[in-house]
Amino acid sequence: LFLLYVVGAFYLSVNASLGALEQIARNCARGDLSQAIVVPGHDELALVGKDLESMNESFSGLVGTIRNQAVHVAMAGESLAAGTRDLSQRTEEQAASLEQASASILSLSESVESTVRRSKEVDGLSRRVRGEAEQGALAMDSAVRAIGEIQTGSKRMGEIVSVIDGIAFQTNILALNAAVEA
Repeated sequence: LFLLYVVGAFYLSVNASLGALEQIARNCARGDLSQAIVVPGHDELALVGKDLESMNESFSGLVGTIRNQAVHVAMAGESLAAGTRDLSQRTEEQAASLEQASASILSLSESVESTVRRSKEVDGLSRRVRGEAEQGALAMDSAVRAIGEIQTGSKRMGEIVSVIDGIAFQTNILALNAAVEA
């Protein structure tokens, strides 16, 4: 009977300890690390229970640390996403600014090309005007010489007219003398 009592007590003690260990294992498997279960006694099963409970607390601390790190990672991710959006917006603004600058440079380039074309046209016109001015100067020089020749011819004609006037005068005097003598 005593032996039966000892075996029954041992069975109940071992069964209670194994039940508590089973409860700890089940709680860990479900992810419930908040419940503390104590295995009664001072035997090996109680030590295993204390070790499992210690492991449970370590896992609980590890899960808390992982949650904190996850929160920090999430915050860093949000900050990175905001920075990426900001960078994307600045990049788009700079791209638009660059596009405007490119359009301005293209417009300036077209303006320079137009100015070059017009300056070539003006250069051609100025050469033509210079050529015409030189021809005009030559024509003017020729006209001045012609006027000089006309002036010389006019003086000679004046001299001839003078001679003719002189001859006519003398002829008139001779005719008058002839008329007086007749």
